[in-house]
Amino acid sequence: MTPAERMFALKASDRLDSRLLAQIYRTGFSRVPVWDDVEANIIGVLYAKDLMLLSPGSRTPVATVVHFFNRHVRRQGRRSCGLVVTRQ
Repeated sequence: MTPAERMFALKASDRLDSRLLAQIYRTGFSRVPVWDDVEANIIGVLYAKDLMLLSPGSRTPVATVVHFFNRHVRRQGRRSCGLVVTRQ
């Protein structure tokens, strides 16, 4: 698991343009946590493979991709050490 201080995460409202897509690919991570209002509030996980058919010119919000692929996070109890990604 990647330590929090080395973790690369995105805000749900960020737009996936060519600059942000390049930054995601340069990190080398296949999964990127997505947070909502504060970084401790992880709402989903963006999979790098989900970006393959995305057009950078569309500037799609990160939350749209997370929702489309149903990559929301379900918390286990009040505190959790990791993330549980649900698929329905």
